[in-house]
Amino acid sequence: MRKSLGLVSALALMGGLAASTSGSNGTVGGGISQMLAPVAEAASVEHQTAINASTGNYAVVAPTFLGDANGAFSVIRLISAVGAAGSSTTSTFSLTVVGNNSGQVYGAPFTVAVPHLATIGIGLSDIVKDAGATYKAFTNGDTGYAIYI
Repeated sequence: MRKSLGLVSALALMGGLAASTSGSNGTVGGGISQMLAPVAEAASVEHQTAINASTGNYAVVAPTFLGDANGAFSVIRLISAVGAAGSSTTSTFSLTVVGNNSGQVYGAPFTVAVPHLATIGIGLSDIVKDAGATYKAFTNGDTGYAIYI
């Protein structure tokens, strides 16, 4: 049986499987050609793109981790990788804190400027405070935050 399946696999890889054999000696029976369907090509290739909230593009960070007895909580890292080497281009990110169940905005949206080719890590409690809200002061049934960037 291993030889028969190996042969079927080899033929399938070469695209030459048009028919199959039927037998009681362990060879694969009819219907193999029905199992081989043409592979559809992808409509487009995914690649990185800039986030631009003014055009409706957001990145949503959810769920977020609020912390435990050891003090572990979510941190968001913002990276500025625009412009050519030696550029003084700064990336500006707008962050909005939203309740995970209600969709309520906590505080107000705010911006963070990241210098060229730099990275900044901001803890969840600082993000909420920078938005002007009180950390873990949930309303409307919220139990956590989602961060819109």
